[in-house]
Amino acid sequence: MSAVSLRFLGIAFCLQFIFLTNLHSQTPGYWKNRLLFKIDNSLPANVQKLADLQRNQQTKAIYQLLTAQKGIKFGKVFEYASSTELDRSFRVTLPANIDVADLMRKLELIPAVDYAEREPRHKGSLVPNDPSYSGQYAMGLIQAAAAFNIHTGGNAFVAIVDDACRITHQDLAANIRVNPNEIPGNLIDDDGNGKVDDMMGWDVADNDSNVNPPASANNNYFSHGTHVSGIACAVTNNGVGIASIGFNCKILPVKCTGNGADPEFIDEGFSGIDYAYRSGARVISCS
Repeated sequence: MSAVSLRFLGIAFCLQFIFLTNLHSQTPGYWKNRLLFKIDNSLPANVQKLADLQRNQQTKAIYQLLTAQKGIKFGKVFEYASSTELDRSFRVTLPANIDVADLMRKLELIPAVDYAEREPRHKGSLVPNDPSYSGQYAMGLIQAAAAFNIHTGGNAFVAIVDDACRITHQDLAANIRVNPNEIPGNLIDDDGNGKVDDMMGWDVADNDSNVNPPASANNNYFSHGTHVSGIACAVTNNGVGIASIGFNCKILPVKCTGNGADPEFIDEGFSGIDYAYRSGARVISCS
C-alpha cells in the first residue's frame, strides 16, 4: 500500500470519533407510521388479508389486536415471495393517532409473532460532486459516502501539525477554522493564549500567525501540510478538487517548520501539539 494510502487511512481512523460522538443525535430513517412483523414459520402461510389471521387459533390474537386499531392498513411485505421467511412477513400502516412503538410492543407479546419492528426508510448515500472524488479509491474502501449519509462533521475541527498549510487554497479556504476569541489585525492577544492575532492557526517555529508555506515552497518542500489538510478536511461537495473524510470539519493549521529551516524536518512538532491541544483540538494529525 502506498504512503498516501496509509496516510489517508490513518487520518480516517483518527476522524472516526468525530462521527461516532455525533451519532447519538442522529435518528436512523424510519417510517413514522409503519411497522413490520413476522409470524412463526410453523404457522400456515396462506395469509393474504387481515381476516385470514382469525382462521388459526395461534394468529387470532394478532387479528384481534389489529382490528381493535381503527384505520390501519394491513398487507404482505413480499407479495409474491415463495420463501418461508418472506411469506410470513407483514406490514401495518397506522393512522397518526396510534402509537407505533406501543403497538409494536403488544405484537411482540403474542407467541405467534417472531418479531415486530419499525419499518426502515432507506436513503441513498451522499455522493460528493467533487470532480476528483471518483478517483479517490480509499474513500470507497472506508465507505465514506455511507458515513456522509449519517454525519458530515458538524463543528468539529482537526489540528494539522505539519510543515505549513496554504490556507488560501481554493479547496481549503472555506474550511480553515477561525479563532472566535481573537480580533483580526489589532495586534492584541485577545484570548490571552500568548499568541497575537492567531486567527487561523499559528506558526510555532517562527512564532507568528502566518501558517502559509514560504515563497521557496514547491511540490517537494513545504507542501506536506497542505496535502494532509486536504485529505482530512478539504471542502467537500463544492464541485472543486477532491472530497475529504472530514467533509465540513474545520482545519486548525499549526506550522512547525521555520521558513529558513531544513524543509525535510518538522522541528517544532511537540510545540505544535501543545498549541493545538490548548486551542481545543481533540483530533490532531501528526502525519
